[in-house]
Amino acid sequence: MISRDKVQHIAHLAKLHLTDADLDHMEKEINDTIEMFEALQAVDTEGVEPTYYGNRKRNVMRDDKPIDSGKKEALLANAPDAQDGYIRVPVILEKEDA
Repeated sequence: MISRDKVQHIAHLAKLHLTDADLDHMEKEINDTIEMFEALQAVDTEGVEPTYYGNRKRNVMRDDKPIDSGKKEALLANAPDAQDGYIRVPVILEKEDA
């Protein structure tokens, strides 16, 4: 089980600002999830062949290849900030002091 203090610590690390009600809710959700995994671990799977998919469908995803949509200028025009053909975003990771 995970304590409320642990949930608060994880939220702090994730830079999430949770209310007391949010902390209560997340503590319950995480503990329910842990209980579910504990129940799954209790299942006897001796002699069961491992499977990677619950069905026999093949991966239908295409290769991740860049394509020119011809809409780059329209995309950049809708971006809050752009420079040199790229969308500028605020810094979310800060350098650690040595």
